[in-house]
Amino acid sequence: MKKIIIIVVIVLLVIVGFLLINGKKENQISQNVITIENFAFSPAKITVSLNTVVVFDQQDSADHQIAFVEKDIKSLVMKKGNKFEVSFDQSGIYNYYCTLHPSMKGKIIVQ
Repeated sequence: MKKIIIIVVIVLLVIVGFLLINGKKENQISQNVITIENFAFSPAKITVSLNTVVVFDQQDSADHQIAFVEKDIKSLVMKKGNKFEVSFDQSGIYNYYCTLHPSMKGKIIVQ
């Protein structure tokens, strides 16, 4: 009987550990997403580590195109539902804007 209780406790600990690890992964991923909606980037400023993938998720009804000031990086014109991924191998501050709506601006800080 004691062996069964020990096995049940071990299984429960493994399940709880698995759920905690997966929860952290989801949070880490969501922190690296910039949503485009209502003619704005959200968040407009994000801080990431080197080589982190940042995903722009276009959820606006209007088309948008992302361009970076400090790097020669530009997305295609994005329609609602499109995504654009970018990563940086050097630390620094990378300013970006929408070429179709230049008042839309944001910043990625890479540490």
